Amino acid sequence: LTISIPQALLQSNWPSQGTSSSSTGVDWGTLNIRAASSTPYMSSFMMELAAIPYELTLGIGDNGSLVNAMTAHATSISGGWATADFPLFPLTASGDALDEHTVRLSNLNITFIDDIAPSVADVTFLVAGTEVTTARFGDLVEIRVRVLVNESDLLVNWHLEGLSTISRWPPASLGNMTWDTVHNAYTAVFDTTVFSVEYGDTMALWIWLEDAVGNQRHPGGVGDWYDRVLLRPVYPGLIGSTTSGCMITDGNVCQMEPGDIVTLYTEAEFGRTDLHVRALVFNASNNSAPFEVFMPWDSDTKEYRGSYTPWASDLGFLRVEYIAIDPNLNERSWHYWNPIEPQPFVFQIAVVDQTKPTELSFSVHPQGVAADGWRINASWLQQASDSTNATFTVDDGNPIALPLTERAEISPVLSYVALGSSTAAGTGASDENHSQVGLIHRALEDEFGEVRLNNLSQGGGRVMDFRGKWGEINSSNPDIVTILPFSDYLSSDTSSWRTNYPKLLDDIASTGAHVFFGELRIDPDYICHIGSGPGGCYSFYEFEAISEKNAILRDIVSTRPYVTIVPIIDSNAEHPEWFADDGSHPNDLGHAHLAELFLREIRGWLGTRELVQNASVQFNTAGLLPGNHDLELHVIDGSNNTASDLALGADASIYLEADSDILTVDIIHPTDSALLEPRPVLFRVDTGCAIGCTVQLQVEVDGELVHTATTDGILEWYEDWEQFGFGQHQVVATVSTPDWVVPIRTATSEFSIVEPPHPEWSTQCESSEHTTSIDGISRFGKMGRLSVTSHTQECMVTNIGEVNGTLQFLGAPSDVESPFDCGPSHPVEVVPLDSIRFECYAEDNSSYSGIHVLIFEIVRVLPSNHWTGNATEAVHGPVEYRLFLADPLFVPYAGQTTDDGTGLGGEPDLESSSDMPGPAKVALFTLLLILIGLLSLTGYNRWKDAQDPYTQPEHEQSLFSIEPPDPFESPVDEDAEVTGDESPEQEKKRVSSRLGLPDGGRFVKDGGTTTYIDADGKQWLKDEDGGFTRL
Repeated sequence: LTISIPQALLQSNWPSQGTSSSSTGVDWGTLNIRAASSTPYMSSFMMELAAIPYELTLGIGDNGSLVNAMTAHATSISGGWATADFPLFPLTASGDALDEHTVRLSNLNITFIDDIAPSVADVTFLVAGTEVTTARFGDLVEIRVRVLVNESDLLVNWHLEGLSTISRWPPASLGNMTWDTVHNAYTAVFDTTVFSVEYGDTMALWIWLEDAVGNQRHPGGVGDWYDRVLLRPVYPGLIGSTTSGCMITDGNVCQMEPGDIVTLYTEAEFGRTDLHVRALVFNASNNSAPFEVFMPWDSDTKEYRGSYTPWASDLGFLRVEYIAIDPNLNERSWHYWNPIEPQPFVFQIAVVDQTKPTELSFSVHPQGVAADGWRINASWLQQASDSTNATFTVDDGNPIALPLTERAEISPVLSYVALGSSTAAGTGASDENHSQVGLIHRALEDEFGEVRLNNLSQGGGRVMDFRGKWGEINSSNPDIVTILPFSDYLSSDTSSWRTNYPKLLDDIASTGAHVFFGELRIDPDYICHIGSGPGGCYSFYEFEAISEKNAILRDIVSTRPYVTIVPIIDSNAEHPEWFADDGSHPNDLGHAHLAELFLREIRGWLGTRELVQNASVQFNTAGLLPGNHDLELHVIDGSNNTASDLALGADASIYLEADSDILTVDIIHPTDSALLEPRPVLFRVDTGCAIGCTVQLQVEVDGELVHTATTDGILEWYEDWEQFGFGQHQVVATVSTPDWVVPIRTATSEFSIVEPPHPEWSTQCESSEHTTSIDGISRFGKMGRLSVTSHTQECMVTNIGEVNGTLQFLGAPSDVESPFDCGPSHPVEVVPLDSIRFECYAEDNSSYSGIHVLIFEIVRVLPSNHWTGNATEAVHGPVEYRLFLADPLFVPYAGQTTDDGTGLGGEPDLESSSDMPGPAKVALFTLLLILIGLLSLTGYNRWKDAQDPYTQPEHEQSLFSIEPPDPFESPVDEDAEVTGDESPEQEKKRVSSRLGLPDGGRFVKDGGTTTYIDADGKQWLKDEDGGFTRL
């Protein structure tokens, strides 16, 4: 519904009176309007909006209204005049679209004035161009201050100071900032090195501003600062570490031995002295918790310093890490080995055992006879923690194990004294055996047997209490003393520590005891403003107070090597389960933990003490040669350290006597009861020495030395059998040695030299003649009978022995044209009981008439290796056979004559007539007989030295029977010496060969001379012809 009111009507009816409700002077009133309708209107009528056109003239500027309006606009648009940056102030009138609005400024006069104080728009802190809220000592902090509308002509002063260190206001001096056209800001640089390296605080910035017309903006007071930056001390970093006490330091590795004290040194960056520095030593081999080496600041050396003692249980490589903590600001640095970023720290401790054992004694004693062996005893000095083993060698041979026997303690622990407060007295433990001291005592008894314990601890016990018990301490004659002074840490002042503990420790030193002092520590991770554990945390005051007493303790101990510090990190915060119900004392778990901390150091220290290790073994000498033997002891520990040698050269020597049966001798040939042929005798003797000694051999045959040699093994040689002769002989071989005093050894053998089996011959020889007459033979013109005589020399040889034999007929006619035909001429083998017939045949023949001589013999052909060395052996002969062959006898028949008186055929009558008269024939025949005698004499001279074996009776009818006796032969042997009482054997002075020697004697060979000594002791000298002449 729209209601239109004519302007005239409005003007005429505009209320002229009413309440003035606007500063414009326009009066407001009420306009009454009625609404009517010609038709029923089924609703109510409400006037919600009425647009009343009007004309209004408004004057502004009176009473600062224009300024106020402009200020309001500047504030709404830009936040105020100081930040207004628009070029125009808009003058607007607003209304409905049907209204007309006109704004007309008349006589507008504006005067601008600067009464606005400079204002800081923004403050920024930068380090190295980077905006920061925290700076570090050493930084150059750039301060940038922006002001409103970037007024570049201001005078800007500043002051930066730590809120916790303000001591006066206003500051004594201010800094000045300059305009930076690049950043449109006022800047200044603050050098943090004006403070100490440990300084840290919240730094507040105050700014004073003044513009060119004198408008100022100054801080209203100490709390009217613009911004803050946190300044921290120099970072708690470390710049490296060094060591002392290392045998070798190579790069990041320190090498040391168990029991040595290594001191670690380090410095903080920029020389900070307020840090809490620790070194954590990790033993990767046992996965145990790291050992914490506290490294407090040493004002004398200007370094953080802490000491660590590894023990034998730490052998190997230990990893070291370093932690530097700022306990005020809970900042820390961690330094560990990084191969990519090397740092000058000792990150490894190589714990090596280079302490050699020392040989003390080594002895060897024979046990009974040599075969029973030796007793070997040895001892050496070693560290108690060492595991050593020993061997010994004999004459640099293979090592022989030397079993360990008992250990001999040099300084055993026999007495233990405990000092301390209530915890050391056992408070909180279920019983004495489960207390810290009780557990330590039991461990010592496990190692040393019975150990006296005197626990002088008491509740609240302090150093003055301990000194008051000096009499009891001294009378206990302790070897080990433990001190656990919790009450001293809690209640005693530092002056008491400095005064009394040196005196107490020096008194204990006079007993020779080693002291283990429990040093209480607080882990800085559990300082309340840094961290907390299940059991809570520690105040910074507690931390500082305990650290101060520990610094005093370390100074005291540094000059007393008989004191070992036992680090004990308080476990209240970390392990509340280790405490008894009273909350103040450890329970069994806590006591066990304390005991283990002490035992680690006690066992380690005990491992460095020296003791004597013994070893012994019974050594079997069966495999050793007799004589002097050098023995050397070899001891090596678990780290392969070889013990220092007991002596130059051999550690021990002993003479081993030889066994009585080391020599052996055996006659291999001739074997016992051997039957040998008469040929060179082979001797084969086996000698030996079980230990390789020199063997001297002597061989006797029938008591006569025939051979000597130095040998070891089988020896062969030959001896001429002739020096022994036929018969039985005994060989004795004897061995001895010049190397050892041992019995000689002998071996015997008996042998016989016998002639080998040979054929035996029976020879029968005979001569025969046979005349054959043939009638009717015409000769010399006559008929008659021709008679021819044949002559045969026949020998029948029979083998009457047991072995075969070979015979051969050897003949030698006296002339080339011999009438004899002999045979067989080739060798013939004759088996036992068989015979062979040899014969020579000749018959009368006018061509061979006269005397013919045949020399022949029958021989045995000997094997090529016959013991005599001969090719043949005479069986029969040689025999000289003489035969007169006549012309065949022709006897003419009687009564035959010829005309001229000659026989038939003109042949002469051989029987009745002859050209030679009868007496001439007799003379001729006599001449022939003389010639035959001369030939016989020549044959005799040829064979006079040969004994004729064929003069036996059975040969009397043989061909040789025609041989007349030699008229020149003596009836006695030409060499025989005849005495009235000598037997035929003794009558001989010379024999032609050894076969003629008397039996039962022996041969002696001296150089090239052979002598035969017969059974009667007479000597026969062998000559060049093989015969023997009795001397």
